[in-house]
Amino acid sequence: MPISWREETVEADVLVVGGGIAACCAAVEAAKFGVRVILADKGRLGVSGSTPTSGGGVAFPDPGQGDDVAKFYEDTWRAGDELGDPALVRILCEEAGEGVQRLEQLGIPFEHGADGGFTHRSSLGHRSPRSCSPLGRGAGMMVGLRKEVFHRGVTVYENLAVTRVIVSGGEVRGAYGIDLRTGSARLFKVPSVILGAGGATDLYPVASANYLTSGDSYALAYEAGAMLANMEFVEFTIVPASAGGRAISSGGATSYPGQGGRLYNSLGERFMERYDPEKLERARRSNLVRAIYTECIEGRGPIMMDASWIPPERRHILERSESILKLRASGIEPWQDRFEWVITVHTFLGGAVIDEEGRTTVPGLYAAGEASNGIHGADRLSGNAIGEGIVFGFRAGRAAAKRALAGLVDGRAADGRGLDGRGLDGHRDRLRMLLAASPSDTRELKRSLQQAAWSRIGVRRSGEGLREAESAFEELGSAALGSGARDLKEAQALMELANLSLTGKLIARAALRREESRGQHWRTEHPQKDGAWNRWIVQSRERGEEVTTPAELAAAR
Repeated sequence: MPISWREETVEADVLVVGGGIAACCAAVEAAKFGVRVILADKGRLGVSGSTPTSGGGVAFPDPGQGDDVAKFYEDTWRAGDELGDPALVRILCEEAGEGVQRLEQLGIPFEHGADGGFTHRSSLGHRSPRSCSPLGRGAGMMVGLRKEVFHRGVTVYENLAVTRVIVSGGEVRGAYGIDLRTGSARLFKVPSVILGAGGATDLYPVASANYLTSGDSYALAYEAGAMLANMEFVEFTIVPASAGGRAISSGGATSYPGQGGRLYNSLGERFMERYDPEKLERARRSNLVRAIYTECIEGRGPIMMDASWIPPERRHILERSESILKLRASGIEPWQDRFEWVITVHTFLGGAVIDEEGRTTVPGLYAAGEASNGIHGADRLSGNAIGEGIVFGFRAGRAAAKRALAGLVDGRAADGRGLDGRGLDGHRDRLRMLLAASPSDTRELKRSLQQAAWSRIGVRRSGEGLREAESAFEELGSAALGSGARDLKEAQALMELANLSLTGKLIARAALRREESRGQHWRTEHPQKDGAWNRWIVQSRERGEEVTTPAELAAAR
């Protein structure tokens, strides 16, 4: 379908961008305050994003097993190699359990034991069983949240890509988007925008999630002038593969090793004894990935999982998983046959710098979940991604609604005052150029982008490769922006390529600057962790790169 460029103006108080756990929690919470809330999802609400593919597990302490917030905080802080924001990590550890209780109050049940308490299970990196899953896992969770979003009266725009956050006078005044079905445009006049559109898993050729994200949150935040931090920390994981060696989309490595599965190389060695003799397969994700990557490049692959070691009484935990069904469909019986595991991209640990309420460095712009930074540091504990989306989705929604209400009280209603269009005309022109320029082969551009990402900003990185990556992403971004589109599908692909190229460039720059190896960042020339780098690499459009700490950033705000 051609792009019509028919433009409609919509006024509201809060605009939420995205459709996963963080976006839905933000929309539900904001609507509770009686303000006009819009949720714009590039796909179909409840199906798009990474959450439906995930196991949906949320980590929080179980006092009945001698666990508490202090221990949970220590595990999270250590897993992130001491690069998280202490204040944000504390909030997550204190409120994750409350967030699960709130979801249950919304009609989203989690697993409970015979005693009525939550069922907590072991997962990677945790000293105590903490992971609690919703019935129906991530997909079931999102069905419930979709219902609640509509129940709260949120206006939902599906298949709508937000392409620009409009900033005027130093604060958010609105946003601009394209309906991917009709080609018509939407000019949203809102004082508060919440970014909850996830990460950029489509940057790499293989991902753990079914629905691929395209860096929209990062591009929107960066273009709006917000600070982003820790972009070098991209989380890779391992997932099972079918009999043909094709990666099976799933929640990643947590469940099988967490319940007792063992990994073997092609020589039959339980190789994790060399890399983490204490935790073995229950090592944190970055250690598992590095170990498997090393085994494969040194000729001892493929890597096989032996799930027969999982006790029969624990197998029911996995029987309901998508990976089990897909393994059996490919002719593999998981409790009897060893099956291959491969490395994929999983989540992004950096993002927009936020405070305790999800506020970015641009007034009126908020971020939550994978779009934001500050919780995970250099690596992530299992169960903290969904927990982060819940806790900070609720917090960002509440803060954005309160900002809108304060504006209504002092006369700064969301009526477009101050929305003078500066910068927007140029944005419109750039979008219209998609039709004027000569069409390019978007598939070839995508292949080049993913190849550059996997080979240069993948699991193992080098200074030379990172410099090449930055140059490659710059060229690919320019090619995407200068290309033409025959229809809406191609226009969407080009916009996403531009966002992915920008995300790749930000990752390459930060990774080149960080001259050490830490968590999910592995530099060949600097193989050891260096205490001098207990700092964040912050990037913004106006100020370039800065090396600082969360405390220094907070003091400067």
